[in-house]
Amino acid sequence: MAKIDDVAGLIRAIGERDYAKAKRYGTVMVANERGAGREKAAIQLERSLQTWGAENSKLVELPQAIKSMIYNPDKLNDLSEIWLSGDVKNAVDGFVIERQKTSVIRDARLAVRNRILLAGPPGNGKTTLAGAISNELNLPFYVLNLAEIVSSYMGKTSGNIGKIFEYAFLNQCVLFLDELDAIGKSRASGTDGSIREYSLIVNTLLTSLDRLPDTAVVIGATNLPDLLDPAIIRRFNLRLWLDNPSATEIENYVTVYMDTHSICFNRDFKQLIGQPWSKIEEYCIEQHRNLIIGKSGIGTTGWIGKPSNQP
Repeated sequence: MAKIDDVAGLIRAIGERDYAKAKRYGTVMVANERGAGREKAAIQLERSLQTWGAENSKLVELPQAIKSMIYNPDKLNDLSEIWLSGDVKNAVDGFVIERQKTSVIRDARLAVRNRILLAGPPGNGKTTLAGAISNELNLPFYVLNLAEIVSSYMGKTSGNIGKIFEYAFLNQCVLFLDELDAIGKSRASGTDGSIREYSLIVNTLLTSLDRLPDTAVVIGATNLPDLLDPAIIRRFNLRLWLDNPSATEIENYVTVYMDTHSICFNRDFKQLIGQPWSKIEEYCIEQHRNLIIGKSGIGTTGWIGKPSNQP
């Protein structure tokens, strides 16, 4: 049965002629019914929502202040272009297939996963992977930097997060929450006032994730998962660790790069072991560039010309 808060919110929104908010409540009610295994009720509610005219189904616009916090990248990678470890690749492929077969999964009265948490050392393609998943699903991709929104809008952050999720409620999209650890990290320190503020932010985020319909996808990213509030981690139903590549993966990547571009450069790349994927890519590009201009020995994995006694 629909939650009384959602029913009351729906009635109030219709009374206020706020049809965008009313549709949001209706969408949440559909998700709740489906999550509880009441597929017949979910279908009935969905059909009711579909009868609304276009004038009652206008998409929610992002508040002007929030637009500066979100950007939509112009170019996204294909999923096939990204190097992933075997387990992670299988999990990502499974998620994409699951999203493509949502109706079948719903018919089986199973929940459709729509929340991914990406973690691991910086430079291993968390943003790139999130964009590629969005590209594969053919959904708009919006990037929100939580570190920026928290620091710039203290006192208004929880409200802004709520508005951003309201947009996701009514628009099929992939919302990428970058630097998710900014919330958990901040809750661990500060004045009593700031701790209360961040607790409110976390509660807003938790509530928004709980109420998110499976038509939208949220992907969070963090370099410091140990600093995240455990309740936030639990809300993500697929958690992937993007680690630095192994020596074998580095060798394979460099070999494929050389074969693809029909070039050959120094294969002694021991200094790359322990580096993130971004450094491996930089190395190949730099070696390729050096071949074109006829120079060698220009590295990209550290400072150039920096004294050895400097930290």
